Amino acid sequence: MKILVCISHVPDTTAKIQFTAGGTALDPNGVQFVINPYDEFGLTKALQLKEKHGGSVTVITYGDATVEPTLRKALAIGADDAVRLDGVPTDSMQVASELAAYISGQGFDLIICGQESIDYNGGVVPGLWPANCAFPLSMRALASTLKVPKPKHSARWTEGRKHSPRRFPSWLEVKKASSKRVSSASPTCAAL
Repeated sequence: MKILVCISHVPDTTAKIQFTAGGTALDPNGVQFVINPYDEFGLTKALQLKEKHGGSVTVITYGDATVEPTLRKALAIGADDAVRLDGVPTDSMQVASELAAYISGQGFDLIICGQESIDYNGGVVPGLWPANCAFPLSMRALASTLKVPKPKHSARWTEGRKHSPRRFPSWLEVKKASSKRVSSASPTCAAL
């Protein structure tokens, strides 16, 4: 089973948030960024499915080079591959379009997204993927009893915290992840 997990690079909930002059943007100085917790639950679910049915787990995010530590943490947790769509996200529609454009034709059997991101609490990106994409959306948490080793059609799920406890990488796993390659892809949408 070829699984893709979409992850977001979000400020840690314990970080002290400051805004730029005028209060129009987040000041990232001194803010620790992490994998969105709901996406991390999705990654854990993907790893459980991989352990049970075999296959591979790839993580993907949209952002500039500053998101690479987040991707490396996902690799340390157990993802096999990481892809960074190179760009600066401006809104959910742009992110959804870029993800859909990249994912189409990649042959993923299952795409898992967190139920929402903790920065904007939107949870809209998977729902904004164009209707012509070959993967239907289920807006429920993936049940821990999924028994289909090879779906007949690509599918995507949103994941909540109910069924997937977080995994914490060891120091050795973090060290190994630092030497793994993070692929970078250019945006593909013509509208951008």
